[in-house]
Amino acid sequence: MKGSVVIKDGKISIRTKDAFDLKIYGIENLKQFYEKLNFTIERKQQKLKDIIDIFNIHKPVDRVNVWLNMYEKHNKRWVKKNWVK
Repeated sequence: MKGSVVIKDGKISIRTKDAFDLKIYGIENLKQFYEKLNFTIERKQQKLKDIIDIFNIHKPVDRVNVWLNMYEKHNKRWVKKNWVK
């Protein structure tokens, strides 16, 4: 993966580091990942914690609105509203 050419959003770049796509399905699997492994990057840790908290605290009908009150799309990424600069 390092050194490979990537075309994303119409831009061509060369990877300088290895990258991986991680897909975890199901809230129980997310909880296990959070408890046993988690991320080393703080913003990813916080986003995962927020997702789990939303699932634990709120009814399914309210979860999307809670998420949208906390996060917004910024450059095609979901970013916590108080982190957008």
